[in-house]
Amino acid sequence: RQLSTEGQTPPGRDGTAAIYDPTGDRMVLYGGWSGATMLDDTEYLTWGDDPKDALISGSVTATTTSASMHWDVSQATGPHSAVFRKVASQPWTSIATVQADVNGNVSFVDNAVVAGVNYSYELAVPSQRGEALGGMVSVTIPGMLDVSPVRDASFELEQVRPNPLVERFDVSFVLPNSGPARIEVIDVNGRRLASREVGSLGSGSHQVTLGPARDFQPGMVFVRLSRAGQTLTTRAVVLGRGQ
Repeated sequence: RQLSTEGQTPPGRDGTAAIYDPTGDRMVLYGGWSGATMLDDTEYLTWGDDPKDALISGSVTATTTSASMHWDVSQATGPHSAVFRKVASQPWTSIATVQADVNGNVSFVDNAVVAGVNYSYELAVPSQRGEALGGMVSVTIPGMLDVSPVRDASFELEQVRPNPLVERFDVSFVLPNSGPARIEVIDVNGRRLASREVGSLGSGSHQVTLGPARDFQPGMVFVRLSRAGQTLTTRAVVLGRGQ
């Protein structure tokens, strides 16, 4: 039906450009053809209601290898959302785009996590007031991080020394046999920085050099030793490059 508007009615036109402005909850038109000349005016049509914020509530569960989030979203202006993640004092980063179902349910599983680390997640959705952030949830991934002297001396991962790392990145460990085993270095965001197969070294005590410390980004990292379904993890700090 025809709308009854307040204010001066703009001239009729054809071939105009128009957008929806979610922050102001209004329609914006620019220019067009009046039938006699090209127009260069900008016109606004505001609906008259106060724009609404999107409502977001979330929950999270975790295993030793993943974090699973679920959000309930209402009053969003579109189905697409962005998942943001924060680790310790690191800044928020966007890690995925997701889509809500017809009931406003959003789910996401983060498989790039490290046991013992606390992660926070938040959802960004479109709303009548622009992008809305909400539904923040936090979880600590279960699992043992620091490995003190291991009871089974045939499988052991020693704490990295020296720590912080300033020169070489040396890792010392003990293997019970020559079965498959792997050393990995993982940052706090779950990214694998280095990986080496070490099972071929056989049983006994070993030390491997993963490279100069300057080859790694500064910050905290996790060293993980895995074999036959067993995993040992310890922490190390890499100083800034060139220090």
